[in-house]
Amino acid sequence: MEETKSEIAREVLAQEASGNITSKDKTLITGLNSDNNMKHSPDYRPVPPKIWPLFKVHKLSEAQIKDKVIPPQRFINAAKHGPLYRLGQWSSPHLTKISKSYCGEEFLLDTPHLLKKVEEYNIAPQEGNVLLATLDVEALYPSINPDLAIEAMRHAFESDNTTTGGIKEALLKFTELSFKRSCVTFRDNVYKSKIGIPTGGCDSRQIADIFLHWLTQNKLKSNLPWDRLITLFLRYIDDCFLIWKGTARQFSHFVQKLNELAAHFGIKFGSWELGKEINFLDITLYLDGSNKIQYKLYTKPTDARNYLRTDSFHPNHVFNSVAFSQMLRVANRNSREETRQSDLQQLKSDLHRSGHDMAKLDNLEVKVREQSWSSSATTVEETAHPKTNIVFPVQYFLELPQLKAVLRDIESDIEVLLGPTKIVTASKKGRSIGNKILRNSSICRAPIEDSSNWVQSCNAPRCLTCKHMCKAGDVFVVNDQTLKVPAKFNSKTRNCIYIAQCKLCSQIREGDYQVVYEDTYFGQTMQKFNQRVNGHRSCFKFEDRNKSALSMHAFEHHGGNFSIENYKFAILKDCNPRALNREEFRYIERYRTNCLGLNRCKVER
Repeated sequence: MEETKSEIAREVLAQEASGNITSKDKTLITGLNSDNNMKHSPDYRPVPPKIWPLFKVHKLSEAQIKDKVIPPQRFINAAKHGPLYRLGQWSSPHLTKISKSYCGEEFLLDTPHLLKKVEEYNIAPQEGNVLLATLDVEALYPSINPDLAIEAMRHAFESDNTTTGGIKEALLKFTELSFKRSCVTFRDNVYKSKIGIPTGGCDSRQIADIFLHWLTQNKLKSNLPWDRLITLFLRYIDDCFLIWKGTARQFSHFVQKLNELAAHFGIKFGSWELGKEINFLDITLYLDGSNKIQYKLYTKPTDARNYLRTDSFHPNHVFNSVAFSQMLRVANRNSREETRQSDLQQLKSDLHRSGHDMAKLDNLEVKVREQSWSSSATTVEETAHPKTNIVFPVQYFLELPQLKAVLRDIESDIEVLLGPTKIVTASKKGRSIGNKILRNSSICRAPIEDSSNWVQSCNAPRCLTCKHMCKAGDVFVVNDQTLKVPAKFNSKTRNCIYIAQCKLCSQIREGDYQVVYEDTYFGQTMQKFNQRVNGHRSCFKFEDRNKSALSMHAFEHHGGNFSIENYKFAILKDCNPRALNREEFRYIERYRTNCLGLNRCKVER
């Protein structure tokens, strides 16, 4: 990771020197400021990227699931905050814009985007013998040759006129670096990719989209009867949807020829489906008598159709939101009323089985139908002359739904007075699982047995820090405020906030509470805590005394007892490394040790 971090920094500095990226871009990617000094923020400290097996249960039959057959797996990269993460974050927005423009009409974002394309096709449907087809690319990311991916990106960049040449050059260099330096950890071992391009990165989908469009439209299309037999071609990454004008035998020959041509590029088009009705994404598409495409919700046979149970510890609005969103999804994914009604009844039955009240589900169904009808009844005039929203932020209160209903009822009166205007209320967040559980997380933790005897020590035989650690329940007095030592932690805890207090000053404090002694220090560490204390200990040498606030205080106030033995330590909190700065600042500000404590000391670096 350190080598990767250094190589990224060198490449970014080279791109900045060439004028391809700005100084701000450099800081976003590497954390180097305008003077090329590293920022002291945990955000720029990479963590090892991991890989996880995703079990494809939907590939199994019901009998295989019953027999507990191990399903096939797809490895997913959890590369967030890895050494290449910030590089991908910078590249992703640029590649997204280029890939959407490059892929053009074939690009699909999600199911609603597909349904919009279907509605556009239904305005003037194809006449004659028409079939629907799907086509899938096998193992797309491992099959993409990195060199060909770079070639495809160059071709996409040639057709783009909105991105500067410097940004394009930087994107190519950064992508090559990502291909070269991508690695993952699995079961404490580190692996580098031998084939394909990395999966799980911020820019992985965009690169795959560009590559497949370049392959199909620029390398394969000219050798196939593409325009003669394909009326519509849409693609959601590696899943393709086609409207086919030929016969089933012609489609079989088409796929065979397509694979012969694609084999040269390492790509194989695998499973395919052809007919008057096919399944694509989460909907079933089928042709009616006039060759218009109709659709309905598709549910995999292995879907257990289990939803969040109402006896779980969640606020009521969460259960209502789950039911409403699922019903709205069913309503929007059915083009005909009979299939919509059937799917809604099935969904209500499944939700009722999960504990939902049927009367409430009936009320939600009415709301869903009203919303679906109003969204589909938008006129051309309304689209051409959109309403102006006037937003009023309000504190949440129980009668808010009634207020919204009143505003809907008088909407026409408001338009008479103000023109095409809509009054919108934006309420502040109400009670949620966050403030019901997370703020009371202590009640969810298992109690530590006999915590009154818990000492924050690891008991390692040669640990020099254990003897300085306090006992759970001990109290620190910091500027007339008390601080109780928690259990759970020990001297080998990482990513923690700690307190250090001079015992000599504390003894004097006990005799006279009127005197304020600047004897307390709050700190943070990502290391094991005993290693951090060893760092303080190394400063208790005469020549290094100004490199630690603890040694400075001991030398200036207790010169005859210039030793770390005068300090007692305790760990107060552990947290995510990226929150250490914030948590340390909270303790320092609350207990004022930046003005009445050792955190005000200016130490040498």
